[in-house]
This record gives sequence, structure tokens and C-alpha cells, in this order.
Amino acid sequence: MVPIYWEGLTTAQQEQAATDNLIDLTKLRPSDVARVAYDHPLDVDWSSVIFIKNFRTVNQQVDTVVWTANEGFYRTPATPNALLAELSAISGVSGFDQKTDLGYLRLSGPVPFVVGSTMLVSTERPMRANNVSWLGGQEVANVKSGVHLGNVRVILNNGAIAIFKDSPTRLRKKLDEACQLRDFEQRRWALAQEQRNLVYGRSYDQDLRDYPAYRDHQLLWAAFKKAGYPVGLADVDQILREVYACDPRSWHLTDER
Repeated sequence: MVPIYWEGLTTAQQEQAATDNLIDLTKLRPSDVARVAYDHPLDVDWSSVIFIKNFRTVNQQVDTVVWTANEGFYRTPATPNALLAELSAISGVSGFDQKTDLGYLRLSGPVPFVVGSTMLVSTERPMRANNVSWLGGQEVANVKSGVHLGNVRVILNNGAIAIFKDSPTRLRKKLDEACQLRDFEQRRWALAQEQRNLVYGRSYDQDLRDYPAYRDHQLLWAAFKKAGYPVGLADVDQILREVYACDPRSWHLTDER
């Protein structure tokens, strides 16, 4: 066991967690976390995030707990959504990027956040609120059923155990999809590296070569929809073909067509 996993908790909570080698996040309360971080934006080591626990309720001032492998626990006033927005800003990877990858691979939602070795999967999803909790899939070794219905026991890479609200079947599926997204991202990165030294006749996986066009298609269609223009998917395809060919003719979308 790595003792730092439990740092930041109150003394009583640290002693209990160290003795049991386990923490039940369904019973954790903000008051059980002694360390508070008010920095904005937070300096988070995202590759070591184990869990981002949402405590957002009415009149809750410090409503999120972050648990990392190298710093332990701390509280922050930032919501989980705000923390993910910070990750998007520093990584250059947007929620649209993640959603596009998910659609291209024909995977189901909700959308995880995958960048590099970091794989954040949403969990403990409330019925009405839009703030969820997030599990760092890169720290997960195994997923098992919890003692109580609706709970899971997640064994971490160092053998420690975390309990929280989810189902083993759903969580395993989401972790597997996050791994698929990570692998696809790594394959695209490898292709980009190889393209620096193109060799005539070398072939690449078709799905990797098709991806940029798919992403452009989704982005352009979403932009027209956002702007309120009734442009069909066939028109989007035609516009992209003309753009790729550097066709200078304009589409007068505000005219009747």
C-alpha cells in the first residue's frame, strides 16, 4: 500500500482507511477531508487522479473532493464540470473532440475524457444534476460487485479498495470504451509521427485516414445547426469536398435555395 493515498483525510479517517486498506466513498463527507485547495485554476496532476467526488448540493460551499495517487485527498469549491473544463483548456482536447471520437468508434455514451494515459469515466451520475463524479480509469486494476446493491468495489493498482455507487457491468463497459479511445488516440499519434517520413507505397489503416474527414463533417454540421441554418448532411458533404479541393465558389446560405 502507498500511504500517500490517504493523506489529506482527517486523522481518524486516515487511520481507518490505512487499517482497512479501503475507503467507502458512499460514506465520505466533505468534513472528512481536512485539506482544502482554493487555487484557480487548480494545479492537478491529471495522470494520477483516482476519483473526483461530487458533493454539489444546495448551500454547499466546498462541494468537490479530489483524490489522487500522489497527493491524496483535498477539497475544492470548483465543481467537477469546472475541473474538466480546466483539463480541456490545458490539454487542448475539447468535449467535442471526445464526443467525435466516441461516435467514430461507434461507442455508447456518456462521453469519457481521455487524453494521454488519463482516462476519466463518469460515475455516480445523479438523476437531475449535471455534475457527476469521475473515476480515473488508469488507476483501476479490477472491478467487483459491492456488498450492497448499487455499489461497486474497485481494486486500485496498489491493492487499495474504493467503494462507490455504480454497477460492475456498466463500469466495466465504460472503462473498456475509455481504453478503446486511448488506443485510438495513440494510433493517431503514431500515424502522425510516421507521416513525417512518408515512404511511397506505405499503407495506413483506413479508419485512421478517414478520421479527419469524419471530424470535419461533424464539426461543420454542428456549426450550421448552432447557427440555425437548415443544411442537410448531403450539403455538408458537398461543402467539405469543395473546401478540400480549394474551390473558391461561395455558398449563399442566407438566400432561398
